[in-house]
Amino acid sequence: MSEPVDRRTLLKSLVTLAGDVEATLESLRTSGVAEPVRTLGQFDRTHVRHGVEAFLSGEVSADLLERWAEAVHSAEDVALDPSDEAFLADALFQLSTPELFGSMEAIVAAISERDRAS
Repeated sequence: MSEPVDRRTLLKSLVTLAGDVEATLESLRTSGVAEPVRTLGQFDRTHVRHGVEAFLSGEVSADLLERWAEAVHSAEDVALDPSDEAFLADALFQLSTPELFGSMEAIVAAISERDRAS
């Protein structure tokens, strides 16, 4: 019988899109958050770039990118890089709610443009 994976490892897999993302999302959904809530991981611009690149290369679908962004954005124990918090929060919001912002292709293009401009 295998040992359960700890939440910190799951969060690291989530933010880096490592391994089986579907399984990571399910494990996080059922694992809950430790009380009191404490930061177990940090999300930065490199993670946004990796998600965008994974989508553009076909490694992840629009649906999976949306669910990934939603999971990162809603994880209470993942902190956004304070030096880039506005960009990161906005990118995650747009990626997680394409029904408000258009196609995932358009969202990714806009985020990439903002990333290059800053």
